[in-house]
Amino acid sequence: MADAQQNPPGPGREEERFLLIDRISKRFDQVEVLSELSLRIPAGRFTTLVGPSGAGKTTLIRILAGLLAPDEGLIHLNGRELTRLTPQSRRMAVVSSRPNLFPSMTVRGNLSFSARVGRKKGEPGADLIELTRVAGVAEHMDKYPDQLSEGQKQRVTVIRAVVNRPDALLLDDPFNHLDAVTRLNLRTQLAPLLRDLNIPILFVTGDQEEAFEQGEQIAVMLHGRIEQVGAPFEVYNHPANQGVAAFLGTANLLLGRWDGTHVRLGPLALDLPETFPPLEPNQLVKIAFRAEDVVLGYQPHFYNAAHQLGNAVVETTHDLGPLQRLVVRLTSAVAVSQKSRVGERLLLVDETFPEGFSLTIMRTKWDAAETPLDPGDSVAVGLKDYRVMPHYPLIGRE
Repeated sequence: MADAQQNPPGPGREEERFLLIDRISKRFDQVEVLSELSLRIPAGRFTTLVGPSGAGKTTLIRILAGLLAPDEGLIHLNGRELTRLTPQSRRMAVVSSRPNLFPSMTVRGNLSFSARVGRKKGEPGADLIELTRVAGVAEHMDKYPDQLSEGQKQRVTVIRAVVNRPDALLLDDPFNHLDAVTRLNLRTQLAPLLRDLNIPILFVTGDQEEAFEQGEQIAVMLHGRIEQVGAPFEVYNHPANQGVAAFLGTANLLLGRWDGTHVRLGPLALDLPETFPPLEPNQLVKIAFRAEDVVLGYQPHFYNAAHQLGNAVVETTHDLGPLQRLVVRLTSAVAVSQKSRVGERLLLVDETFPEGFSLTIMRTKWDAAETPLDPGDSVAVGLKDYRVMPHYPLIGRE
């Protein structure tokens, strides 16, 4: 969880340049949209805020930009409290998913106007030529917005937002309406330019691939709360709770019970992984693992898997371009033979589904081409690793 309980420092030193969201809450009527949300956004790198629709991401952006007042909490930028300041006084730039350009002005006119309006007294003008060159719009300076593609419009919108050197940048799903190729090109092209501004950047998205690609720090937001903050590898491979595990990537979640020595899954007992949270005897737990953590019996590393789960029947297959997604159902709770070299491992069985349970598996297109599997085929299933966490019902999920 982000460090938001400290007293915000005064302005001045380089290391104190950050945007601090301190226990922000917001309600509409009786519905709590944001609940004591805290997050620290350092300068010079992307902090990505990712969450499902309805999590409260846009509400948070509106509060940070000064377009909406919080019910509780504070906002500090570089040591200056700005919770009740007007949008113009905050020195923050906001880019949304739709281009925001004056249709009667050329690209040059749009950028020059923003530079004149936003420039501090005595501050030299921004180097428009360099910004437009880096962003790839220099050759479009004399065009009007209706002569630009959607991707070109959004490039200009981003430059317009930063041309007067704001103190922070808020990107509210800025590439949401663009096609996948254009989104990738814009992210690749604009990210170095924005990092060079050396200001706090909050990049809001519902696209997980975009979040992991852009964010040096990722904040996962669910139901109006920040559930976990960390580096991409950390939040993906070590989710703080089952909500984060279920939202990020493709997670298999199995219900079991901790008996004080083993995780019980139906009649079976499973050793704990190397790291696990404090657990009370007889406590319900969730076992979580990713689709890519599952291995199949024909694969060379199957016998090196930490756990052998037994035989399964393929239920569905879906080709996703570079990957194939399989859904398989384990059919029996049989210990693996000693000849498999991992015979001491026991089968995972969800105690709520004694007839077996479905798992989602990912494999590469090359793997799928070399060993085709169709619905009804049988295959042995193993597991590389898993994570155990306390089980708490998820609002809206269970």
